[in-house]
Amino acid sequence: MLVTLAACGFDPPPALIDAAVDAMEVDAAEVDAAEVDAAEVDAADAPSPDAPDAASIDAPLIDAPLIDAPLIDAPLIDAPLIDAPLIDAPSCLGQIRCTADTAEQCNASGQWVALPACTNYCGVGGCISPPSCSSIGNCAGGSCCQGRYVPGGTFFRSYDGVSNLDMTHPATISPFVLERFEVSVNRFRRFVATYPGSLPAAGAGRNPHVAADPGWDASWTATMPASKSALEAAVTACGGATYTVSTGANDDLPVNCVTWYLAQAFCIWDGGRLPSEAEWNLAAAGAGEQRVYPWSSPSTSTAIDATRATYASAGPAPVGSRPAGAGRWGQLDLAGNLSEWLADWYRTPYATTGCNDCQDLTVATARAVRGGYYGSSSGAVTASQRSSTAPTTASVATGFRCIHDR
Repeated sequence: MLVTLAACGFDPPPALIDAAVDAMEVDAAEVDAAEVDAAEVDAADAPSPDAPDAASIDAPLIDAPLIDAPLIDAPLIDAPLIDAPLIDAPSCLGQIRCTADTAEQCNASGQWVALPACTNYCGVGGCISPPSCSSIGNCAGGSCCQGRYVPGGTFFRSYDGVSNLDMTHPATISPFVLERFEVSVNRFRRFVATYPGSLPAAGAGRNPHVAADPGWDASWTATMPASKSALEAAVTACGGATYTVSTGANDDLPVNCVTWYLAQAFCIWDGGRLPSEAEWNLAAAGAGEQRVYPWSSPSTSTAIDATRATYASAGPAPVGSRPAGAGRWGQLDLAGNLSEWLADWYRTPYATTGCNDCQDLTVATARAVRGGYYGSSSGAVTASQRSSTAPTTASVATGFRCIHDR
């Protein structure tokens, strides 16, 4: 049809239709592009069904206080690490106590563990090393200062169920540590070496169980030798004295020729005191066993011989050399060898009937001595036998041993 129109002289009509079509195609393309762009924009703006909201992503990262708070502030993390030992440590940690003759220490579990055996004896603070036993030889295979724990108890004074039957003087005595041996020459020489610096201070050596005990009386110092040389002269003056100025064969013999004041002064200097008569009697009698001799088994046995005691002899034996004569708690020479000074003034009968931790403090003319000596008969070295001597007397028959409190 277009060819025909052209032949008749008509110009072809403008391409309006085509333009419109083209325009429509352009517009459609633009629309489509816009739609695509819009779709892309909408797609970018529209939330994905699987993606979390941005606010929900950022909020816990920026604002959540629960992430940092436990790390910075939580006291429960550090408190147990710092304070637990103070809470769990037993109150006794590191403390030392004595159980009979054994020193024990409290560990971190609150258990009491035995320490190595004491060379001398267990006292306040653990094992004690008295000044008289520093760097000297031994007695009966051990230290000359060995002490043995005596648990105390109740018994009848001067009663043995055989020859002494008076039961009217009961006594109850607190525990103590009594030395195994009579004080030897070698030990006493240590006291002499520091004399007069070894003299006690006023009030020292009180019996802690006897409230009225004054301890060392300052007026007693006047009865003591004035110097070291005077002391050496005094303890060697009597015939048969065991003391020697220099070491020698007598070192392990019990020291004699000492007054009551010298004996008490030595014991106080060495960390103890003289035993009361009741304390000594309890140890020798085995407390409630009421033994005739310290070794008697059964308690009424009167068996005695030279392996158990030094008696009916010409002179003393080395301390502890009669092991068969050990008492109930291990003390030796409680019978024979030397009679022993005691803290009490002497009177008979006893000043009291029943008593608790009794000690006669009322001044009399003599001090009590017990145990008999090397020249005594067998009947005079029993645990119940009593005797006395003026406190200023220095005799070849008399020595002493010390007691320690804890």
